[in-house]
Amino acid sequence: MNLLIVDDNLYDRKILKRHLKQLGFEGNIFEAETAEEALGTLAKQPIDLVFLDFLLPDGTGVETLKKLRTQHYALPLQPSFAMLTGSGNEEIAVEAMKEGAIDYLIKQNLTQAAVSRIIQNALKQQKMKRALEASKQQFSSLADAAPVMIWMSDRLGNAEFLNRDLQRFLGLRQDEALGHSWLERFHPEDLPLFKQNLVEAFFKQTSFDAELRLKHQEHYYYMQFSSRVRFGSEGEMAGFTGSIIDISEKKAQQRALIEEETRYKAIFTSQFDAVISTTTLGRISSANPKAKELFDYPEAELFGRNIWILFHSAMNFSQFQSKLTSVTEEGLYFPEINFIKKDNSSFFAEVTVSSLRNGSENLGYLYTIRDSTQLKERDLSLAQISRKLAQSREEERRRLARDIHDGPVQDLVGLSYSMSNLCRNPSGQDYDLAELMLRVGQWRQDITKTIKQLRAAINDLRPAGLDEFGLISALEGYFGRFKRDYAIAINFSYNLSGELADEINLTLFRSTQEILSNINKHAKASLISISLTQHTDSLSLCVEDNGKGFIVPTDLHELSSKQHFGLLGLAERIQLVKGNISIRSSPGQGTEIFISIPLSSASDLKA
Repeated sequence: MNLLIVDDNLYDRKILKRHLKQLGFEGNIFEAETAEEALGTLAKQPIDLVFLDFLLPDGTGVETLKKLRTQHYALPLQPSFAMLTGSGNEEIAVEAMKEGAIDYLIKQNLTQAAVSRIIQNALKQQKMKRALEASKQQFSSLADAAPVMIWMSDRLGNAEFLNRDLQRFLGLRQDEALGHSWLERFHPEDLPLFKQNLVEAFFKQTSFDAELRLKHQEHYYYMQFSSRVRFGSEGEMAGFTGSIIDISEKKAQQRALIEEETRYKAIFTSQFDAVISTTTLGRISSANPKAKELFDYPEAELFGRNIWILFHSAMNFSQFQSKLTSVTEEGLYFPEINFIKKDNSSFFAEVTVSSLRNGSENLGYLYTIRDSTQLKERDLSLAQISRKLAQSREEERRRLARDIHDGPVQDLVGLSYSMSNLCRNPSGQDYDLAELMLRVGQWRQDITKTIKQLRAAINDLRPAGLDEFGLISALEGYFGRFKRDYAIAINFSYNLSGELADEINLTLFRSTQEILSNINKHAKASLISISLTQHTDSLSLCVEDNGKGFIVPTDLHELSSKQHFGLLGLAERIQLVKGNISIRSSPGQGTEIFISIPLSSASDLKA
């Protein structure tokens, strides 16, 4: 609990702090000698309770309290106030309580019991305020999520709440609208009708509905007002709450559709793709049969609603909407937008949006939507083909590795032994022994070098020990060579409960190999931590380094423009086994690469 004592008398402040200490108060205590100091503290520090002296050098306690409540402390949770004075005054007490003080005490009567009572009352009041604020936040969130404009006013029509959509429409922030009348936004011809409805509803305590014109920027739009009376906790009339639906565009579109009905109907019904037209504000004015079929909505449920209900997420629609300002009659093409049907199932579609114009006037937008499910299936088929090709390449590498190992390497080893024997028993030969020995020694060096090269090639084609001893042994062998060659420390931990399919083993090994190669080339790291974990239905590989880090691009394909193909190839390899990869890094903070591969069926595990 944060407590503020505002009193210009040091002795009185000490007495109050002594009472607080004896009560075992453990919160923060702030002090101020003037109203101005108190206002400064409250502006910087959240305070729960203020002990406020009535007489201050720069004003009375009641004046300070008024400033705090109306000007200088407009936070949702205002502090509780207890007024202190040197002598009793009933009028001051009444005035202080009217301004929201929870207690009024004479300093001579200030006891531990009185201080304890004030603190307990303040705690109860703050708890009630927090509960009320939480309730307001919940109401605000629900209202902002509603697909209509929502408002709340007092009995005189002064705004107490406008949801986000209504704020945008009126061009007002919440703090600009609160406590002020927004009646000037009505059309002058409609304002008397609204006031009449308001007065009748006030006296009869009933609700009202009306069609009224409301100003948006420089134009008026027809709105359907639905207003309901709001009552307080004791049954008294507290004001009004209601909703607003934009119907002006619908009326205008209705008139236009009457004139163009035949032409539009022929175009819409003959289209293979879904076609939806909207107003400039996004209200759906028409939809062809294919659109109703695609989204599984009856026409009556689509008409007049905002097209955002068809988008999978608000973020998806927001990003899409930001580009609408550049739409022309020729249209803009969006290759992949995530939509949602009435039953909440989602799908991706190609979208072309064109502007519906009457000369220079924009009447709305025309959406042509083509379900890209078939394209997705085709992409999946291509991915499967790519996967098969990758498998074929690995089989070929395995065969080639076996052939090289059983053929040239064995021959070269035999030749090396023969030459070694010749060097040990040169009798009966007519040659310069010293020269021959020199040559044989050179041949042996060359042959040994060739053997190393061939074995290195074999390891690249097929990881050494992967088939014979398993993934862990192959990785540990590779880590040993890596640490020896590049002097980078490696901490490796694993938790595998069974043997994995060859494809999974190879993917994990190659991925680890690629990551460590990138670290060696770019990271300048001294330590790498690697963990391999098998979960119930997935595998995870995490590789962290303490290197220099980098800025991770939004799309890994951006790396190809800089001729950095390592991570891009790694991502494509992981996608072939339906896995996911995430990269976290920043300059100077090292890099973490996390790979998750699903174990979707028994085929991913060896029997």
